[in-house]
Amino acid sequence: MSDSTHSEAPRPSSNNPQIEQLRLEITHLSQELAKVQQEKADLEIMLETIADHGDVIEEKLQKEAEAAKQESRERFRLIAEATPITILISRLSDGEVLYANAAATSMFSLPMQELLGRSVLDFYSDPNDRKKLLDIYAKNGSLRNYEIRLKKQDETVFWGAISLQPFSLYGEEVLLTAILDVTKRKQSEVDRIRFTQALKEKHGQLKRLSELKDEFLINTSNELCTPLNQMVHLVQSLLEKEAGEFSQTQQQKLSTIAQSGHQLFNLVNNIRDFSKLRQGDMELHWQAVNVRSLTEKVLQSSQTLVSHKDLQLVNSIPVDLPNINADEQRLQQILQSLVAQAINLTEHGCVEISAVVDEFQQQGTENLEQLVITVADTGAGISEDKLEDILELFNQADYLAIQQSETNDLQLSLTKALVELHGGKIWVESEVGFGTRFIFTLPFHGTVTDTGRQAAIAPTSSHLQPSERAAIKSIMSATKTPILIATDSPPGISGQTTVATLPQTAPTPKRTQRKLLRTLGKVPLRVILIVPFVVQVVGAVGLVGYLSFKNGQKVVNDLANQLRSEVSARVHDRIQTYVEVPQQVNQFNAHAIQLGLLDFQNVRKAELYFWRQVQTYESIGNAGFANEQGQFLRVGWINRLSTTEQPQIAEQLTPGGGTLRYYNIDPEGNRLNVAKTVLNYDTRTRPYYTAAVKQGKPTWSEVYINTGYDLLQIKASRPFYDRKGELLGVLACELGIDQIGKFLQTLKIGRSGEVFIMEPSGELVASSISAQPLLVGRSKNAKRLRALESNDLLMRSSAAFLRDRFGHLKNIQKNYQLEFKLNNQRQFLQVSSFRDGYGLDWLIVVVVPESDFMQQIHANNRITFFLCIVTLMAAILIGILTVRWVTEPLIRLNFAAKDIAKGEWDKAVELDRSDEVGQLAQSFNDMAGQLKESFEILENHKNAFARFFPLEYLKFLQKQYVTHVHLGDHVSKEMAVMFSDIRSFTTLSESMTPQDTFSFVNAYLQRVGPAIRNHNGIIVKYLGDGLMAIFPNGADDAVRAGIAKLKRIRDYNQHRQARGYQLIQAGIGIHLGYILVGMVGEENRMQGDALSDSVNLTARLEGLTKFYGVSMLISEQVLERLNDPSQYEIRFLDRAIVKGKTESISIYEVMDGEPEEVKALKFQTQSDFEQGLEYYRRREFAEAKRYFEQVLAVNLSDKTAQLYLERVHQLMEEGVPENWDGVWTFDQK
Repeated sequence: MSDSTHSEAPRPSSNNPQIEQLRLEITHLSQELAKVQQEKADLEIMLETIADHGDVIEEKLQKEAEAAKQESRERFRLIAEATPITILISRLSDGEVLYANAAATSMFSLPMQELLGRSVLDFYSDPNDRKKLLDIYAKNGSLRNYEIRLKKQDETVFWGAISLQPFSLYGEEVLLTAILDVTKRKQSEVDRIRFTQALKEKHGQLKRLSELKDEFLINTSNELCTPLNQMVHLVQSLLEKEAGEFSQTQQQKLSTIAQSGHQLFNLVNNIRDFSKLRQGDMELHWQAVNVRSLTEKVLQSSQTLVSHKDLQLVNSIPVDLPNINADEQRLQQILQSLVAQAINLTEHGCVEISAVVDEFQQQGTENLEQLVITVADTGAGISEDKLEDILELFNQADYLAIQQSETNDLQLSLTKALVELHGGKIWVESEVGFGTRFIFTLPFHGTVTDTGRQAAIAPTSSHLQPSERAAIKSIMSATKTPILIATDSPPGISGQTTVATLPQTAPTPKRTQRKLLRTLGKVPLRVILIVPFVVQVVGAVGLVGYLSFKNGQKVVNDLANQLRSEVSARVHDRIQTYVEVPQQVNQFNAHAIQLGLLDFQNVRKAELYFWRQVQTYESIGNAGFANEQGQFLRVGWINRLSTTEQPQIAEQLTPGGGTLRYYNIDPEGNRLNVAKTVLNYDTRTRPYYTAAVKQGKPTWSEVYINTGYDLLQIKASRPFYDRKGELLGVLACELGIDQIGKFLQTLKIGRSGEVFIMEPSGELVASSISAQPLLVGRSKNAKRLRALESNDLLMRSSAAFLRDRFGHLKNIQKNYQLEFKLNNQRQFLQVSSFRDGYGLDWLIVVVVPESDFMQQIHANNRITFFLCIVTLMAAILIGILTVRWVTEPLIRLNFAAKDIAKGEWDKAVELDRSDEVGQLAQSFNDMAGQLKESFEILENHKNAFARFFPLEYLKFLQKQYVTHVHLGDHVSKEMAVMFSDIRSFTTLSESMTPQDTFSFVNAYLQRVGPAIRNHNGIIVKYLGDGLMAIFPNGADDAVRAGIAKLKRIRDYNQHRQARGYQLIQAGIGIHLGYILVGMVGEENRMQGDALSDSVNLTARLEGLTKFYGVSMLISEQVLERLNDPSQYEIRFLDRAIVKGKTESISIYEVMDGEPEEVKALKFQTQSDFEQGLEYYRRREFAEAKRYFEQVLAVNLSDKTAQLYLERVHQLMEEGVPENWDGVWTFDQK
């Protein structure tokens, strides 16, 4: 290097330009550096200036914010101080009052300085109310005007309507409380309730007093009626000269007495009837009434009232007037009242009663018929004032509430009430100088009259419209019929004409035509064309079906009547045959004694006689006699129908009573051996003997139980007296009732009919049912069975019906054919009384279900109905074909439009026509193509949105379209939430490529997702290999979804195992609480999420599944909300505190989703596991260890038992912590 440098030294001139150039560059760089330094200085000055200016700006902004805040505070203070409602702001955590307005100091009687700093709990009557209100707010999201009891400083309690609203103040959570004093309103409500109660009590007292008054009037009227009636009849007989001739003066006085007595009698009757009407005791006895005959009777009885007047009573009722359905006595009372009124109004002329049949129209019905009756007089009429009083009386809604000050008012009120009880109306017409008319109407009440007219029910309203009155007036004018009016007022009173009643006329023809056209315009064309075909067929087949049904019913009734009558007669005859024989045998034996063939004193010689007699009469069981000394002989059987019983002789020969011996005998009557003996037997105390002695004539014993054979028997007994009338003894012959039952069982009564015999006491004697017992119990405990206690439903129901129908069975004295319903099926019943003249009193009951006769009739009806349907369908088919032929082009267009509306876009209409219809079809096809293209575009967009935003989530948020969803939209309610995750997913994915991992996760989620949706669940979001779902409808949906999901995973594992893939396991945690579900994120990117402490707890529950080694865990809140926990297999696992929580929860395992072999092992060790838990809670760890070891000995895979065993070892080695309560705290997720 040095050599080179030295060699270049001789050429210095050649290097000077380079140095100069270097110097120039250094100079230039120095200038640039100076500029940069200057710019830096300028920049520092600028930054200092900006910093100084920024402080000013910041200070200004702070001042403006503080001023705005102060203004807001002042505005709030002014509003709060001005309002009369108490305002409190308190700290949410401890309830300390931070602010109160002036109204608060007045409400709680505290100065402001004492009010601030106090706890709001001091103002609640119950300190727990504040927490209750906050819970209500948390549950509902608001609390407004909740009424609660508060207290003042002096402990005075008052009612307040309270509203709550939490908010944040200076970074601290506070509670705004608004209170309105509602004590006065509450007190007003209490006073109103007390006043209402007092008013009801007074009303009840007044009602009772009114009832007592009416009862007094009724009783008093009844007491007065008899003497008044006798007086009137006595005077009437005197007037008819039954007691001789009287002078004219005397006759006038008698007439006056008769008239006054008649009026007084009517007044008493009116008072009595009026009181009955007030009490609601007035009943009408409906019957067909001949109005003309009744009118004639009324006019004849009123002749005494016109004896001193120049007055005629005229009956103008048409002879052919149809009968009307009414209460004849009350109708007579109405006519007599009105006739009496008319006679009082008229001195000269006539009183005429007339009637016409009129039609009127009631809303919603066809024209109905009513009878219009008029009572008219030719008197001077009624004055305007009096007429107005009568009209007001007739227009009263409650005629019983009128204060009756005059006899006339009482009579008219009663008449009005009786007319309205018949469903009619009454009104009055009067004109000064032209007389008065009372008019009333009566409906025909559905009665078929003599002329065949079908009557109808008339309206019951008592108020008549002017148009109705004009209609009746026109009818009266056309028929020239005078109308009666009655009053007690003297003649010569002035008045004006008044008209009343009939419904409005029918609509005009034009209105009806327009309405008909509008209605037809709404009916489809096809229907209008089909109806004429269908209506004719429906009418014809309906008539045929109706006649067939009615004829079938008539046949059934006739057949049932014939069958039960024949069976009843046959049973009666056979029983008569049975019961005649014992009495005849006793009579024959009485003749034998009289002829000396039998001797009461030589008992033993009669045994062969009785044996031959029993052999002769097969219907008797045994025969015998007993004398007055107590000696007794009986030969025969107890139960003759028995194939095992041997005939016997029973004798007791010791006078005064002794040992009764039974001897078996052979067919010839010879004694074989002693069968049994009965000590201290005295036949004179037996019922058959005492009954015969008491009656003194042939009679029957009561039906009794032979306890030795458990059967019913009855004895015919006959006392025998010598010529002096001294009792020698009693003849007896026994009838086995079981043979009556055997006969009844041979009868064929339809398919399921029955016949049974019972006594008036209801106890069964015999039955046609072979399985029907007659006794309850055996031997000495045996009792007779009543028909009401029978196991046979038909027999029991028949007896109950007879009891209810007749009150007591002893009231049945003759034959009755009756019907009743059993299980909505008609039953034909006939009951007849059987008496034989010797004391027997039985009831023969034959009952046959209607269904026994209806099988063939039902079959015929079904055939008729089928033919009718076929005919109807044929008519409809013909009509449809006709309509289609006529309207084919329009129908095709209509169908195509409907198909397009359903989404079937490929429905084109092909019409080979070039007219307007063809052009319409072409336009329609073009429109359909355009709609299809537009719809496909919309459908693609909709499907794209649906994949990112499911429809169920949209529905949950109560939004119609996804475009309506906004950031912050949410729903807050109590619901179940589920977390699910694949166990050891990290380890599983290590052996997969990213593509394989994606494919696996998608395959897994595609299989388990439907299990959530099928149980009303909503998947809120996917969490890699897991998911979070909510169940708004309750805990059951969540648990069922978890079970279904585990079953789908098992199916998926079978698929993976078949392909050699590793099996997967999943953990599921379910909890229930209040959850906020909605949209979170930002305006340009948002998604659904669920936020709540309950969500975090659910995630912890899912994490615990790997610790306990189970598939599904639920919390105690879920268990409590299950509709029926018993339908699931649930096992209690633990009480634990999960990580991040301070309160313990109970954890339960749902085993329904586990494989069957796993469930079987857990069921097998269930008892030991529960015992281990119990000892674990008691701190008896040695016993707990033993039981958990027993569990693991059977089910080694029970990780929960293994977990408890580890805890036991730890507690036994390290000791039990202080205040240990069995709750385990987890420090891991």
